[in-house]
Amino acid sequence: MGHECDYQLDLDGQVTCATCGAMDDDMVIESNYHFNQTMKDVNLNKNNYVIVNVNTEHLEAILIIQELAHSSKFYELAEAFISKINYSPKTSYGILHNNKLVAYGIAFPCSDKEDVQLNSNLIYKLGNYDTLYIHDIAILPDFQGKGLSVMLIEKLKSDAVALGLEKLTLIAVLGSDTHWSKLGFTESGICDISYGPQAKKMHLKIT
Repeated sequence: MGHECDYQLDLDGQVTCATCGAMDDDMVIESNYHFNQTMKDVNLNKNNYVIVNVNTEHLEAILIIQELAHSSKFYELAEAFISKINYSPKTSYGILHNNKLVAYGIAFPCSDKEDVQLNSNLIYKLGNYDTLYIHDIAILPDFQGKGLSVMLIEKLKSDAVALGLEKLTLIAVLGSDTHWSKLGFTESGICDISYGPQAKKMHLKIT
């Protein structure tokens, strides 16, 4: 029997009907509204999750999450992770659940004009900083849909403000731009070819 869909936000920014689960990909959500409303729900679950800075001791868990969460074409070597974490350890995070790493977000300040290739090692300063570049966010499949990406974005948004940076930047692959657009990100330019022909560079202005 038909019904009029009652669309609501879930914790990862998806807009679905509370009755039948249908998605509305065309619904436009203002970023500030989305963050404020979504974080009210995320805050209820914060006691179950702890955000920590990751380091080389977390590398094995990071590689496992990468393998389970990403397509193999986007895998990065351990050396690439180490270089990026060491480049900006204060903006490299993991989320723990019962002391187990279930998600990570690796970010670092750089110039928006700089192309960071997939699987590259960072060994020099990336231009004049104007953005906090989110190189990778990955979440174990069993923990997806629980608002963890929103928690990481909120943390990185605060870091960017503290660093005096203008925006967050990321590369959306495999059609994930739909998800990121619902978190307030907009398409901003061409990205390095190493991310594939469908990849889109996106940013979220925060100042």
